[in-house]
Amino acid sequence: MGNRGIGHFDNDSPADFAGDMDKAAAEERESMIRRVLERAAGPAHHPPGYL
Repeated sequence: MGNRGIGHFDNDSPADFAGDMDKAAAEERESMIRRVLERAAGPAHHPPGYL
């Protein structure tokens, strides 16, 4: 069943990511966060100079 709402963790993708973070070893968490931030800020999602 999918979640849909307006809160930060009220839909599937952020909820899944939070669950993955909980399951990950402490030394893996920084690289997981870094990959997500790089993807979000990358040119594939926003035009150059957007952020």
